[in-house]
Amino acid sequence: MDDISILKNKRTPYFVKAMNKATPFHIDLLKCIALVAMITDHVNDIILPKQEFILYSFGRLAMPLFVFIWAWNMAKQPTRWASMARRQWVWALVAQPFFSVAFYKDEPWYAANILFVFAVASQFATWVNDYADKGFKRWIDDQGVIKSVAWILTLLTVTWSVSIASYGFPGLALLGLTLICFLRKSETSSSIMSFWWAALLMLNISPSTIIAEPIAVIVYGIIPTILLPWGTMQIIEKDQSNLISRFMPKQAFYWLYAGHLGFLAFCAWVLTHFQ
Repeated sequence: MDDISILKNKRTPYFVKAMNKATPFHIDLLKCIALVAMITDHVNDIILPKQEFILYSFGRLAMPLFVFIWAWNMAKQPTRWASMARRQWVWALVAQPFFSVAFYKDEPWYAANILFVFAVASQFATWVNDYADKGFKRWIDDQGVIKSVAWILTLLTVTWSVSIASYGFPGLALLGLTLICFLRKSETSSSIMSFWWAALLMLNISPSTIIAEPIAVIVYGIIPTILLPWGTMQIIEKDQSNLISRFMPKQAFYWLYAGHLGFLAFCAWVLTHFQ
């Protein structure tokens, strides 16, 4: 996924080059592909009586694509990070009841949905952008002590909660490192890319699964997480069509995310009461 410059010890991540060449049509197409992969994965978890490994593997495509889209969007609009974070917090809260009902058989009610991961990453990026030069004390002064403590406790609680069912710290690390790659554009150090690869590989690894089923984790988790996003970006980059304009309404992703969870929550309730 990288183009390596040996002389400068720098890398141009392939996903950065591909996303920067993408048209608004391609970005919407990537959103649709990621949504289909995510919904397929959720149906596999919630609706099907037995989880299908091939569907699970296809679902590994969703998170990397969402990460690429998020980082690309953030890098293009640095002045809107705060408003983007607020929107993600709102939609994460809207989607949470549906998520809890849909996954109640497999996850505790306090397991947080994936939008909280993006909200935390966007919020933290906003603060780093605003206060990197001013310092942590200035952040506390601007927020106030009570609000600062509340924010810290909120971020710690949410980070713990998303670790249950929504990628947790590896997901947050991947978001942050991918954003750094986009902001640095053509000059990303090998050390950053090493951490990036580690975060990507850790998305689908847990100590219990890698010990109990190492081959299954590698074949159905790690390999698809690497190859499927790479193949998708190859297709997008090599597309020669003249389609440029976006075709999805603004904020359609949030409506579709909350909506599909609502539908799956209803299906889960029906399956529970009428089986």
